[in-house]
Amino acid sequence: MLSGVLATAALLLGAGEANKKTIPAYSSQARSAVPVEYTWNIADINPVLEARKEWISSASKRLSFVQFVEHHQLKSGRVGAYIGFLADTDMGNTQIQSLSGELLSINVRFGQKFAFYTSDVLALLKAFCV
Repeated sequence: MLSGVLATAALLLGAGEANKKTIPAYSSQARSAVPVEYTWNIADINPVLEARKEWISSASKRLSFVQFVEHHQLKSGRVGAYIGFLADTDMGNTQIQSLSGELLSINVRFGQKFAFYTSDVLALLKAFCV
């Protein structure tokens, strides 16, 4: 039985090798010279790129955004410390545990929405620290 399975697998692998399509190297060519089937579909991420371009275009928008992020981080830290102190006084209080979970959930959603901000800041740090 095992030999039959191995023979079938060998046939399938052999058939796959005959039909295997090689992808030409286009890394040194301009995107316009590469056939469409070998390029990324950037239409899906275009709205994100447009929003980012708008955000980058205005220094006052960037400053207000950075201030908003810092304000959230400070408030979240203070609320987290308060919840932590409450939890230390009564470890069996389920309302305090619920508050801790809600704050964690808010911070996770905040991080998801503004993940691009962290990568932009890291890129700036690399540019200025090199």
